[in-house]
Amino acid sequence: MDPISILTWAAVWAMVSVMVHVTVTMILLTLDEVFSWFRKHAYLVTGNDIGFTAFKNLGDKIGIAMNDPESYTTIQGVFSPSLNKIKEARVVKSSYVDLDFLRNHEYGRREIKLYTS
Repeated sequence: MDPISILTWAAVWAMVSVMVHVTVTMILLTLDEVFSWFRKHAYLVTGNDIGFTAFKNLGDKIGIAMNDPESYTTIQGVFSPSLNKIKEARVVKSSYVDLDFLRNHEYGRREIKLYTS
Protein backbone atom coordinates (compact mmCIF):
# COMPACT_ATOMS: atom_id res chain seq x y z
CA MET A 1 0.00 0.00 0.00
CA ASP A 2 1.37 3.43 -0.90
CA PRO A 3 2.08 6.01 1.84
CA ILE A 4 -0.82 8.31 0.87
CA SER A 5 -3.31 5.44 1.14
CA ILE A 6 -1.91 4.53 4.55
CA LEU A 7 -2.23 8.11 5.78
CA THR A 8 -5.75 8.46 4.35
CA TRP A 9 -6.92 5.25 6.01
CA ALA A 10 -5.26 6.24 9.27
CA ALA A 11 -7.00 9.63 9.23
CA VAL A 12 -10.42 8.14 8.46
CA TRP A 13 -10.06 5.42 11.12
CA ALA A 14 -8.82 7.96 13.67
CA MET A 15 -11.86 10.15 13.11
CA VAL A 16 -14.27 7.22 13.20
CA SER A 17 -12.66 5.64 16.25
CA VAL A 18 -13.23 8.70 18.46
CA MET A 19 -16.95 8.76 17.72
CA VAL A 20 -19.73 6.34 18.39
CA HIS A 21 -20.49 4.46 15.21
CA VAL A 22 -22.40 1.42 14.07
CA THR A 23 -20.70 -1.66 12.68
CA VAL A 24 -22.88 -3.60 10.27
CA THR A 25 -22.07 -7.06 8.97
CA MET A 26 -23.72 -8.18 5.75
CA ILE A 27 -23.15 -10.68 2.99
CA LEU A 28 -23.49 -8.23 0.08
CA LEU A 29 -22.98 -4.46 0.13
CA THR A 30 -24.65 -2.80 -2.85
CA LEU A 31 -24.38 0.72 -4.21
CA ASP A 32 -28.16 0.99 -3.69
CA GLU A 33 -27.62 0.26 0.02
CA VAL A 34 -24.94 2.97 0.16
CA PHE A 35 -27.27 5.52 -1.48
CA SER A 36 -30.13 4.45 0.80
CA TRP A 37 -27.97 5.17 3.87
CA PHE A 38 -27.08 8.61 2.47
CA ARG A 39 -30.79 9.36 1.83
CA LYS A 40 -31.69 8.35 5.41
CA HIS A 41 -28.96 10.66 6.75
CA ALA A 42 -29.62 13.59 4.39
CA TYR A 43 -30.82 15.69 7.32
CA LEU A 44 -27.17 15.84 8.50
CA VAL A 45 -25.88 17.44 5.31
CA THR A 46 -25.51 21.21 5.39
CA GLY A 47 -23.39 23.63 3.39
CA ASN A 48 -20.42 21.95 1.78
CA ASP A 49 -20.61 18.63 3.68
CA ILE A 50 -19.32 15.62 1.76
CA GLY A 51 -20.50 12.03 1.78
CA PHE A 52 -17.77 9.43 1.47
CA THR A 53 -17.05 5.73 1.35
CA ALA A 54 -13.62 4.37 2.23
CA PHE A 55 -13.31 0.86 0.83
CA LYS A 56 -10.77 -1.89 1.46
CA ASN A 57 -10.68 -5.42 0.10
CA LEU A 58 -8.71 -7.30 2.73
CA GLY A 59 -8.58 -10.37 0.49
CA ASP A 60 -6.35 -8.54 -1.98
CA LYS A 61 -3.81 -7.61 0.66
CA ILE A 62 -3.54 -10.56 3.01
CA GLY A 63 -4.68 -13.55 0.99
CA ILE A 64 -8.18 -14.02 2.39
CA ALA A 65 -10.48 -15.88 0.02
CA MET A 66 -12.92 -13.51 -1.67
CA ASN A 67 -15.94 -15.28 -0.19
CA ASP A 68 -14.71 -15.32 3.40
CA PRO A 69 -16.92 -13.42 5.84
CA GLU A 70 -15.92 -9.82 6.31
CA SER A 71 -13.28 -9.76 3.59
CA TYR A 72 -14.42 -6.23 2.63
CA THR A 73 -14.44 -3.29 5.02
CA THR A 74 -16.19 -0.06 4.08
CA ILE A 75 -16.48 3.09 6.15
CA GLN A 76 -19.38 5.27 5.06
CA GLY A 77 -20.06 8.69 6.44
CA VAL A 78 -20.72 12.39 6.18
CA PHE A 79 -17.75 14.74 6.63
CA SER A 80 -18.05 18.45 7.42
CA PRO A 81 -15.04 20.43 6.12
CA SER A 82 -16.16 23.54 8.01
CA LEU A 83 -16.22 21.64 11.34
CA ASN A 84 -13.31 19.38 10.29
CA LYS A 85 -15.11 16.33 11.62
CA ILE A 86 -17.16 13.34 10.59
CA LYS A 87 -20.78 14.00 11.55
CA GLU A 88 -21.99 10.42 11.20
CA ALA A 89 -20.38 7.17 10.07
CA ARG A 90 -20.82 3.43 9.96
CA VAL A 91 -18.44 0.56 9.34
CA VAL A 92 -19.73 -2.16 7.01
CA LYS A 93 -18.01 -5.53 6.94
CA SER A 94 -19.18 -7.67 4.04
CA SER A 95 -18.33 -10.84 2.20
CA TYR A 96 -19.09 -9.26 -1.19
CA VAL A 97 -19.72 -5.90 -2.84
CA ASP A 98 -21.74 -5.51 -6.01
CA LEU A 99 -20.35 -4.53 -9.40
CA ASP A 100 -21.81 -1.00 -9.28
CA PHE A 101 -20.06 -0.37 -5.96
CA LEU A 102 -16.79 -1.73 -7.39
CA ARG A 103 -17.12 0.50 -10.47
CA ASN A 104 -17.70 3.48 -8.18
CA HIS A 105 -14.37 2.71 -6.51
CA GLU A 106 -12.66 2.04 -9.86
CA TYR A 107 -12.53 -1.71 -9.14
CA GLY A 108 -10.57 -1.17 -5.93
CA ARG A 109 -8.04 1.31 -7.31
CA ARG A 110 -9.80 4.22 -5.56
CA GLU A 111 -10.08 3.60 -1.83
CA ILE A 112 -11.92 6.84 -1.05
CA LYS A 113 -14.98 7.94 -3.03
CA LEU A 114 -16.60 11.33 -2.38
CA TYR A 115 -20.31 12.03 -2.93
CA THR A 116 -21.73 15.54 -3.24
CA SER A 117 -25.25 16.70 -3.92
